[in-house]
Amino acid sequence: MLIKHAVLSLLIYGIIPLIISVFINPAVVFTVIIPVLGLLAIFHMHYLRKHYLIEVNTRRNWIILSLLAFLLALIVKIASIILTSFPLEKAFDFSIAFIVALYCGIQIKYTSGDSLRDVILGVLIYFVMFVSMLAPIWVTSILLGSKLIINVRALIAIIPFAFMVGLGEETLFRGLLQEVFVRRYGVFKGILTSSFILFILWHVVWYWRYESLFTFISFLLYSGFIGIVLGVFYEKYKALLPVIIAHAIWDTMFSSMSVPPASGIILYIPSIVISAIIYITSIRFLGSIKLGLFS
Repeated sequence: MLIKHAVLSLLIYGIIPLIISVFINPAVVFTVIIPVLGLLAIFHMHYLRKHYLIEVNTRRNWIILSLLAFLLALIVKIASIILTSFPLEKAFDFSIAFIVALYCGIQIKYTSGDSLRDVILGVLIYFVMFVSMLAPIWVTSILLGSKLIINVRALIAIIPFAFMVGLGEETLFRGLLQEVFVRRYGVFKGILTSSFILFILWHVVWYWRYESLFTFISFLLYSGFIGIVLGVFYEKYKALLPVIIAHAIWDTMFSSMSVPPASGIILYIPSIVISAIIYITSIRFLGSIKLGLFS
């Protein structure tokens, strides 16, 4: 039954958005159609969870199945970006990860039981990411004469899709891949593999459009560092809603707000050092709480 639903998900959430984008502006598909398909996918997966008995089956090769889900989602993502210049695969990311998790017997937990606490925690996670990775560099740019640019139209338009990005990618990377790799290799190697290495590979196709090699590498590293923060928080609280919210806020703000860098990379060395110190301190603090990730 689940294989049929996986094929159905590929058709509805993966291929149909590409077909629709031939007849409709891909930007409209990106901001309107994908969130609608995302809602459909949520009801679809809720139906599967109610009608498919979850049984943990260790005989199934979780690593291969989870990597297969990752590769299928990546193929759809590459096709979407090549054909439309937009990542239209987010509803498929969510559905294929959910289906594979069901098949493996992994129960994906979205809330801790206290939704308000999860929302507050999600905002806190975003704050940690912003303070440790963006704030020092933005402050340096502003002090050097740059101005904060806010695109209000982009801010409003991106919100529904940003939630789908959070839902899709967090279900795939934290709910499925991290669960599988942590159970197989332990917390440190599991987070490093799923939330850093695979998360970076996932973003290569998106950041490849940047002509500057420095920008390309910088954004990939940002993705990996973000993945680690999300992975550590998820491993501690074992609920996806907080990291979904943090991811959605990050993408919303990153897509609609910017501070153009001033000339002279050497002037940013102090802010980069400060970012690194804050980031490492945050990760070590989070990792030391209950998990014992770092000695």
